[in-house]
Amino acid sequence: MQNLKTRISEPFARIDHKYFNCGGAQIVSYLRYKGFPIELLFYNCLEEPQNLYHEMIMKNTSRWSYDFHNLLEDDMSCIGLQKNVRTINPKELPESIREILAGHEAVFVSNDLFYIPHRDEYRSRNAAHWVMITEVHPESGTYTILDEKYHYFSLFEYEEAVINEAFANGDKTIIYFNSIPPRYDRLKSKYQLFFENYDVQADAFFGTIMPLLDDDIRHGHFQNSDKWFHALHFFSGSIHITKQFLSYIHSPQAQLDHLDQITKTAENLASMMKKFELTRKMNFEVLEDKLTKLNESFRLFATYIKSSEFFHHLEHLDFGQLISAHESSEIVTKEINDAVHTEMANRKFHYVDLLPYFNNQAFGDPESNADLTGAGEFFLLENEGAFPESSLSTDHLSFVLPVPLGYKNDNISCQDQQIDVEEAVYDEISILGCAEWGDQVTELVLGFEDGDTEPISVTITDWVWDPRYGETPVISNRIQRKVPNAFVPDIGHLFGAKYRIQNKKKLNKIVLPYCPCLHIFAVTLGS
Repeated sequence: MQNLKTRISEPFARIDHKYFNCGGAQIVSYLRYKGFPIELLFYNCLEEPQNLYHEMIMKNTSRWSYDFHNLLEDDMSCIGLQKNVRTINPKELPESIREILAGHEAVFVSNDLFYIPHRDEYRSRNAAHWVMITEVHPESGTYTILDEKYHYFSLFEYEEAVINEAFANGDKTIIYFNSIPPRYDRLKSKYQLFFENYDVQADAFFGTIMPLLDDDIRHGHFQNSDKWFHALHFFSGSIHITKQFLSYIHSPQAQLDHLDQITKTAENLASMMKKFELTRKMNFEVLEDKLTKLNESFRLFATYIKSSEFFHHLEHLDFGQLISAHESSEIVTKEINDAVHTEMANRKFHYVDLLPYFNNQAFGDPESNADLTGAGEFFLLENEGAFPESSLSTDHLSFVLPVPLGYKNDNISCQDQQIDVEEAVYDEISILGCAEWGDQVTELVLGFEDGDTEPISVTITDWVWDPRYGETPVISNRIQRKVPNAFVPDIGHLFGAKYRIQNKKKLNKIVLPYCPCLHIFAVTLGS
């Protein structure tokens, strides 16, 4: 565990679970980077479905305005942190920052992005935000700050006057932390109380989607689909981060698998809602099937967290062992990943013919029919023949594009397609693709000659961000938007991702998920 007084001198990963607001994400990312067992405080990130329904559907509360009940000061003290929250006069900010940084590594400062030059919102719109100030330079009158940049936090340097103005127009609050002796055992009673009082009822959340979408269709306003997009996306993030808590305390794998299924299905449903809003198209049979699966997976999980088995597990937690085991597993994981990256000899590749299944055009010129997302967004080909090569190879990945990009459909928007492949034994599958309207968490299913199947969990980063899940950028290209948006990146990516095949039987088909926001451009099988 690192000392809070050690200066940060490099960018570090941004923990983004589609759940925390910007301040929460910064604090979680910072404390995880510093080595604190922040996952032990994720227990109350499990949102009640009924409450989400009342807040985000009935009241139209946004994720940014949602009333969070986590990362509380008393919880922080259990893992050895004193959380200090102060509201101060803007005139006192420079002195307060110098005073705090004399004994601490960072201070979190609220501000208005309208006044922060590196942000897209600069001089265009007001937006509440937090930044981390890590150093004061008296000789130059500047601050070093850390702020999010895609999937990591990067360093910036500004004159004091810039930060002072941004702070004066924000809510004038600062946060910083002190190290104190941890009191881990106090968490047990907190866990018990939270899960005893947790409301597992979910009928309103899962049972009203179909009627409300029907109302959208009849009235043509599509307001409910937008609410459900945000609510399901937020619910998926809540479940994903809850899994991190349960994984940290060594809950049974079967329960972690249930949470994986809930996360994937909820995220997939959120993508379907966004597509419905943009294209007015929906496969209601698939929607109903996914809602049934989501409800069933959540019901199984809810049964577990109300069981005597679970409460017995909580009562007998050994926090010292948990923390030691987590630190050891991170070392082992790094060693395994390093070994995997060095293994690449005598590989044989089979390039799957996807051409008959293409149903979307992602590359084109301004006059083309290209539209990756349904919102008039696509990869712009500014020069004819910009991608003349059909073969793409990088970082132990190899793909073949079946058609020249920019002339017709060039990818699959995943909608339960079944792809026949040359029957053989393979030990890996590589995908060239991207996600849109958020990262996509789903699975494809491999089918074998004897009828056996093997699911492959797939997580692909949104096309406008740098890779978050270990993928490799294969193509990066300028984005064209028929409706300009000033607050999103203008470069998009296709990512390559490789997955192991465990089954040693002959593969004969690949079944894609119903996940229209996941786009696949090429598939390679290896042996």
